[in-house]
Amino acid sequence: MILGRAFVQTVRHFFPDLNDWLGALPDTRDPDACLYGTGFLTWWGIALYLLQLRSRRQLDFKLDARGSRVLDNLNRLAGTDHQTRPVHGTLDHFLGHVGPDAFAALRARLVRHLIRSKVLEPARLQGYLVAPVDGTGLYAFGQRHCPH
Repeated sequence: MILGRAFVQTVRHFFPDLNDWLGALPDTRDPDACLYGTGFLTWWGIALYLLQLRSRRQLDFKLDARGSRVLDNLNRLAGTDHQTRPVHGTLDHFLGHVGPDAFAALRARLVRHLIRSKVLEPARLQGYLVAPVDGTGLYAFGQRHCPH
């Protein structure tokens, strides 16, 4: 519970307009056929990574909302009041309509916001911003795949 509160406080502190940015993602779905908005579905997708689930299908199994606070927490993050949560197929459909370029632009916007807010200033190394990259687990082999 403490970790959850810290996460929400951190997001709200550094990105107070994040829900507006998520809601502004270009969504080509038919609005009359949509139950969940872009902000809510984006938070649902972010939960996949925050909770280190290995596939979108695990959202249906690991985050079954019955008897848990998953839906309440998603609504709190997204600023919505949904009574149900989406299934992985809904997230797949949504991601196909938004497309990767929109999420890449959102990521760039988030980083630019941190830079302009001077949040990253203490982390400069010899005057330059450092970009840590974690490539572990990208490729894994059970045995040596080549002599190099």
